[in-house]
Amino acid sequence: MKRLFIPVFLVLLLGLAACGGDTEVNYLTYSGDAGVSFEYPESWVITTADSGEINFASSQDLLDASTIATGGVGTVFVTTTEFFGDDIIATLNDLVTFMTEGEAGLQMVAEAERVTINGQEAATVTMTGEDNGVSVALSATLVQLADELAFVMLMYDDSLAAEMEPIMEHVRESVTLGP
Repeated sequence: MKRLFIPVFLVLLLGLAACGGDTEVNYLTYSGDAGVSFEYPESWVITTADSGEINFASSQDLLDASTIATGGVGTVFVTTTEFFGDDIIATLNDLVTFMTEGEAGLQMVAEAERVTINGQEAATVTMTGEDNGVSVALSATLVQLADELAFVMLMYDDSLAAEMEPIMEHVRESVTLGP
């Protein structure tokens, strides 16, 4: 038994070394006039629209494109509860419907659920679909603090899920509303 254990252990150890583990991603913090902060990969590009919408992507080409080719994109905007009801799930569903209008093929993986992000009430939903022939995964999250809402939409090429899911989760979990 001992003779078998050592070769198996060495094969596992070499296999782990060959995989190299997860690639480390360094993050920068966005903190602008909109009253929201979040972290995004330092190698990504970020821009703020005149409307206050914050857009970021894994490349400038992707940020400038109207569709996903390869990589990941995100959009964050801040609004108030004045325009929506008190139900965070219903508000998230309304925003997702508005933001994905005309995007045939997007389907919810599961119903929106309540979560807590940095001590703030939030709701999140995950969708999959196609964007001009590219299989994509999309998550939409709504974070609430008092009467402020931050809507976070993250989308990536599904063939890069192993690389993109941890990045998108980090971005989503880093969102903070307030001064």
